[in-house]
Amino acid sequence: MKKITHHFYTYKVTKTDTGEFYLGKRCCTKKNIEDDTYLGSGLIIKRYVKKYGKSAFTKEIIGVYQSLEELNSAEAK
Repeated sequence: MKKITHHFYTYKVTKTDTGEFYLGKRCCTKKNIEDDTYLGSGLIIKRYVKKYGKSAFTKEIIGVYQSLEELNSAEAK
């Protein structure tokens, strides 16, 4: 059985024309976190993505962590 590798990171999604942004955290199983197209699960970000489309946003990886505990600690700060 192949072991699933998890990546833990914090990110910032910005609406390019207004500068409005959303901060989030993510645990994903993609080989490369840069390939993760997830933009967030908050109500407002989901509504904005539905209204304006993914192309209206940019995503920046803020930090990468080794464990879920490190990720949660970083988010709390």
